[in-house]
Amino acid sequence: MKVANPAGISLTMPPPPPGTTSRETLQQTIDKLFNLVTNKGKDDLDSILDEIDRTPKWENAANMFWLGNDLRWTMQQVQLGAPKEKILHGLTQSRHHSSELGLAESTPGKQLSELRSKVESLSESAWKSDLSQQIISIINGFATLAQEHQPNFRPNP
Repeated sequence: MKVANPAGISLTMPPPPPGTTSRETLQQTIDKLFNLVTNKGKDDLDSILDEIDRTPKWENAANMFWLGNDLRWTMQQVQLGAPKEKILHGLTQSRHHSSELGLAESTPGKQLSELRSKVESLSESAWKSDLSQQIISIINGFATLAQEHQPNFRPNP
C-alpha cells in the first residue's frame, strides 16, 4: 500500500511479512515516518498526519464484514420493494462502516455517499429501477480495494 501526500512524501506499507504482525509493520512505517518528518521539517507534519488518517484501516475486520453485509442487505431490500427508510438505513450503515475502514474517500466510498444522497432526495420511482446495479458496482469497488490489499488473495480453493 502506498501513502502519498501533498507534501510530496511517499510511504509504502507492505503487507506483513510471514511471521510478523500488522503491528510490527505499522511500527516500521511509523519509524519511516519519523525519519521523514525529521528530514522534511515539522511544517509537513499536519499534511502527513492527514494522509495517515485517510489510509485504509484493514485491521478493522468487523467493519469490513458489516460493510459487505449491509450492502447486500440493502440490495435485497431494494429487490423486495422495501420502503425508502429501510434503503436509507442500509446505505447509512454501509457508509458508517466504510468510514470506520478509512474508505469514505475512496471511489466506492464516494459512490456510496452520492447514492445515499440521491436516494434521500428523489422520489422512490426515480431511483428504484437501477439501484441494485449501483449497489453491486459499489460492492465490487470495495472488493477490488480489499483484494488489492491482500497480495496472495485466492477467491477459490
